[in-house]
Amino acid sequence: MAYLWGISDTHFCHLNIAKYADRPDDWEKQLLTNWKQLVAEDDWVLHCGDIAFGREAALSAITYIMDDLPGNVILAWGNHDRKHSQRKWLEIVGIRAILKQHLSYCDLGNYRIIYLKEEPYRASPEHGKKLLYVSHKPILEQRATPYYYGHIHEKTIECAGRNLCVEHTGYAPIKIGEIKWAKNEELHKTGLLS
Repeated sequence: MAYLWGISDTHFCHLNIAKYADRPDDWEKQLLTNWKQLVAEDDWVLHCGDIAFGREAALSAITYIMDDLPGNVILAWGNHDRKHSQRKWLEIVGIRAILKQHLSYCDLGNYRIIYLKEEPYRASPEHGKKLLYVSHKPILEQRATPYYYGHIHEKTIECAGRNLCVEHTGYAPIKIGEIKWAKNEELHKTGLLS
């Protein structure tokens, strides 16, 4: 049995994020400890963007952090993730899938995860999948749920979705649900750039 977890705006290697987002001094240690205690190797983590922050020199540190964390990561592209090419993230950091274009999606067992760039989207379930809508920046008009977003850190807004920024999740991934795989099924990616 595998679980799907959610988190956003980890900002690994961001030296000043504690000051900017009112994080405790040991925020990164808390986050790493919580992630390792909750997430199993076969689990999946839906990350709503801004996985890290820093120059190319920090890439080795980001890779070290990601290699040490259990689970398989699907990244919904954030505004700070754009500083690294998609290919580099996939190959070096080890992220399993990246959702970057509006309405790109991946099928993960009984879930279809749909990435929204800047506008709301409403659709009917397809192929018996449970739809999850994700974006980095919150889309206030998005009414279809479940909807997950990040970007705003410690702030709160009126929105139909759930803020997955670590400041709102206790510096830990939150469990979204159980992944049920059909026989011989694997992660199916559509709309991803290679």
